[in-house]
Amino acid sequence: MSLNRTNDSGNRREDWQSPKWLFDFLVEECNTNFQIDCAADADNTLCPFWLDEKDDFLAQTKFDPMTWHWANPPYLTGRQKHKKLEWMYKLMSVPKIVCLLPAAIGAEWFQTIWDGADCICFLRKRLKFTHPELGELAAAQFDSCLAIRGTGEAYFHALTQIGNVVLLREPGGGRRFGQYCGQ
Repeated sequence: MSLNRTNDSGNRREDWQSPKWLFDFLVEECNTNFQIDCAADADNTLCPFWLDEKDDFLAQTKFDPMTWHWANPPYLTGRQKHKKLEWMYKLMSVPKIVCLLPAAIGAEWFQTIWDGADCICFLRKRLKFTHPELGELAAAQFDSCLAIRGTGEAYFHALTQIGNVVLLREPGGGRRFGQYCGQ
């Protein structure tokens, strides 16, 4: 796996940076030490290491089970729908990952997330993303959620501060169940 520390990036819609407040919340409140961003470049990553288009996250075959990964994958639509499903399968193969995704529970790809995540946090407010070069904020046109694998119960409870959480699997990857926790 090739990990980057410097890179040139284009100026595409997928280059918008994840909301820093959300990332910082996960680091501070959930005690998550993210090391690898699975879908980033030098201008928009929030992690020390990242996988860009050249490294092709979808081609990766091994993920360190002790390393926390962050993913705000491309929001593929239309004819790229098959690629979106491929991304979701690969994301749910990473042992420790937090994925920022559209809360599209009716989408075909969302079932893959539901089946693979330990918990899902449906965020209470619409997010604003940052353009990496201009620094401008743009509001998302959709609700968002966090799909998480590799969590413990403390993580689950911390997430209730920012959204409604469904615990799908016992901490540690045990039996599956659905437990809702919201305010």
